[in-house]
Amino acid sequence: GRAASTAYLHAARIARLARLGDDRLASILNAAAHACPDDDEIAGVVETWLYELGNTERLLDHYRARLGRSTSPAQHAERARAAGTEIIARNLQPGLGLRLLRLGLEHAYAAKTADVASHIATWELLATHARTQRSTLELVPLLAEALGVLVSKDVAVYLARLGLEITWRDAADVHAAQPYAAML
Repeated sequence: GRAASTAYLHAARIARLARLGDDRLASILNAAAHACPDDDEIAGVVETWLYELGNTERLLDHYRARLGRSTSPAQHAERARAAGTEIIARNLQPGLGLRLLRLGLEHAYAAKTADVASHIATWELLATHARTQRSTLELVPLLAEALGVLVSKDVAVYLARLGLEITWRDAADVHAAQPYAAML
């Protein structure tokens, strides 16, 4: 419950400040994560600690477990976005981070969920990377899928603009752009 979560979070923060050592800190964080698996604050402390350790395997296990415990497509999308964004920001494994961003959107769209936190920001990260890789056309089917979900008008305008920009700039010619424009 919330009381246990607060106590564990407090203990973990004190252990970090007191520099109790990795074994004791790990014990407290593991107990906290086990007792309160869906607490976002505890997950944040665990993630920060795993990044500091540089233990990519344990970090990815942590993210995998959090995604697996998602209770809704919107929560799954948000957790995938948060993990992907953090991985990209820390330049740990940017390809994996981008895949997590896309996975979160795909999962939400498959469930017909339009309530995706940081929707436009997620698309900006995906589009920016795709532009550097010259692979923006690969985003068009996902853009078309997104427009098929009842997203807000602001998000729909953004996605349509992005899709049309991609077909206009990145398709080789007018004939090559037609299938992509038709999807959108």
